[in-house]
Amino acid sequence: MKTMSESRFFRSLLSAAQAFSQSRSKSFAYSQGALQHSKRAIFSLHRDNVKEARREIREAERDLKKLRSMWKRESKLRYEGSIRAAMEEYLEALMYYTFVTKGTIEITTPFEPEYDETIGALADVTGELVRLSVAAATQGDKARVDTVHAVVEHVVEELLRCNLTGYLRQKFDDAKRNLHRVEDIRFSVRTQ
Repeated sequence: MKTMSESRFFRSLLSAAQAFSQSRSKSFAYSQGALQHSKRAIFSLHRDNVKEARREIREAERDLKKLRSMWKRESKLRYEGSIRAAMEEYLEALMYYTFVTKGTIEITTPFEPEYDETIGALADVTGELVRLSVAAATQGDKARVDTVHAVVEHVVEELLRCNLTGYLRQKFDDAKRNLHRVEDIRFSVRTQ
């Protein structure tokens, strides 16, 4: 009689677990790359370096394409925390880049993000827009402050329609605080 460790069942189980572990480890490097490139894109936009931001977004997209091919083969990888965090950060960077270059945060992407990643990115991008409104107010650009206010207000208004709980509720509360900050900035600019 075979021992349990020699049975086909356990060998198959162990093999599957090891293969997933290896794929997960490999995916971590790409997800960290996408996350870091996305963060650098946002940082570049804070420094008005749109060209560098676009380059960083392309690098993040390269890493996400590699990840996508991995999760197509191993679907459970798509729901790993590191990949989800990278996707959310990429979406935030892309939204912010699109706002800076086109005046909108509505984006399209080939990566089919999960709804909660998109909602998280929407809530987070309001913080980047607050920073942009501070810079605009410092330069006396009332129109830019008004535009940022309108976008942040719209995001909060739309997110109000969702029944957000847990992690996303915290993100939504942050977006509401960001709206109050933009309203304060707008008030200050208007009363100068």
